[in-house]
Amino acid sequence: DVKITRSKTTKPLVQVWVAAGTYTRSSGYTMKNNVSVYGSFPATGNPGMNERHPLLTDGIAQQEGDNYEVSDYETILQTAASIPSDDGARVLTHKEDDCRTTEGDGSDVPRDHIIYDNVRWDGFTIRHGRIGVKGGRNGGAGVNLFENVTLSNCVVRDNKMAGYGTGRGGGVYCDGGTIENCYIYNNDMTDGYEMYGAGIYAIDGHIYNSVISQNDNSGTTFPYGCGAFLEFAKFYNNTIVNNTGGAAIHVWTASGASASLTVYNTIVIGGSSAPLKKQGWDTQVNFYNCYLQGTSYETSNNEANAYTAANGNILYLGKDYSADSYHPFALSLTEANAKNDYRLGNN
Repeated sequence: DVKITRSKTTKPLVQVWVAAGTYTRSSGYTMKNNVSVYGSFPATGNPGMNERHPLLTDGIAQQEGDNYEVSDYETILQTAASIPSDDGARVLTHKEDDCRTTEGDGSDVPRDHIIYDNVRWDGFTIRHGRIGVKGGRNGGAGVNLFENVTLSNCVVRDNKMAGYGTGRGGGVYCDGGTIENCYIYNNDMTDGYEMYGAGIYAIDGHIYNSVISQNDNSGTTFPYGCGAFLEFAKFYNNTIVNNTGGAAIHVWTASGASASLTVYNTIVIGGSSAPLKKQGWDTQVNFYNCYLQGTSYETSNNEANAYTAANGNILYLGKDYSADSYHPFALSLTEANAKNDYRLGNN
C-alpha cells in the first residue's frame, strides 16, 4: 500500500509579486506550500496583473503586434551570471520537509513521490542552473517540479546537466506538476552515459500549450529524447522542434502495458532524427490530430502503431527536414528556428 505523510499545518494562500529585473542566488530558489509567485511586472509605478507581460526574453519572438522592451518586463531567476563551469545548483527546487511524500512502492506512484499544496510560479525566465547527474528519479537543472505545482508563462532556458552516469531532464524534471504556456529552450545534457530528455523528463503531469526547442542531448553516450522523455504524462497542444541528439520524443511507461501516453494536437518535428522512439515493445503511445515529421523514423519497438493517419494525424515520415514543404509554420523553417517563432501558417 502507498501511505501519504501529510504536512503538519495548512497555511492560507499567499501571492508574491516580483518586479522585472535579474535576481541571482547561487543556491537557487525554493517552492513553498500555498504560495503563488508572479513575475513580469514593470519595475516602476504601481502595476496590477493586467500590466504583466510574460514570455519576453531575447531569442524568442514576441506575439504578433507586440513591441515591448524586454528589459522592462523580463524577470530572471538565475544561479549565476552565466552557466557555471562546474556543478552549481538547480534554479527552482523544492524543500522536502515542506510537503507531503508517499512511502512504499506503487506501480504508478514511485517511492518518495512529492506532493505540494497550491504552488504556482508564473512569469519568469529560469536560467543558468547546472547540476550533476542524479541517480534515480530526480533531475532538472532548471526546474524540479512535483504534484500540485504549476509552472506557467515561464521560459526555462540555458540550463545544463553534466557528468558521467544517468541523468533525467536537462531543463525540467516533472513528476506530477503542470506546465502551461512555457518555453523550454536551449537546455543541454552532456558528458553522461544515459541521458533522458534534454528539454524535459516527465514521469507524470500535464504539459500543454508549450514549445520545446533547441535543446541538446548529443553530448552523451546513449541519448534518449532530445526534446522530451515521457512516461505517463498528459501532453497536448505543444510544439517540439529543432532539438538535437536522439528522437524528438522518447517514451517509456514504467507501468508497462497497463499504462499509456496519449499526445493530442501537437507538432513533433524530429528533424534529421525520428519524431518518436519507444523504450520497449509494449509501451502504449497514441497520437491524435498531430503533425509528425522525421527524416528517419523508428520501427524497432512497434512505433508503427503510433504512426497512423487514422486519428487525424499528418505524417511526413522519411521526409527531408530542410524542405519547407514538410513543416506547418508561417515562416520558412530557417527563419522559424532562428526566431523561435512557430506560429502556424495557412497551409
